Amino acid sequence: MEEKYIAEHQPEYRLQQEEPAPLNTKLIFLTPYGSAVVGHWYSGCEFIAWCPLPKLTLEQKIKLGLA
Repeated sequence: MEEKYIAEHQPEYRLQQEEPAPLNTKLIFLTPYGSAVVGHWYSGCEFIAWCPLPKLTLEQKIKLGLA
């Protein structure tokens, strides 16, 4: 199975109870204790919010020689 991910230039947390995390997608999760975890949503986890991965701007990619 191909791993999916979501990336945004200015990612923000979404509350799991309002907008459930997409399945089989690499994301940043927030625990009730304030720790961030990168991974996938799984049944039984206690993450309270999720966020897309941060994305480099075109200017940053050019500076790094990636564009």
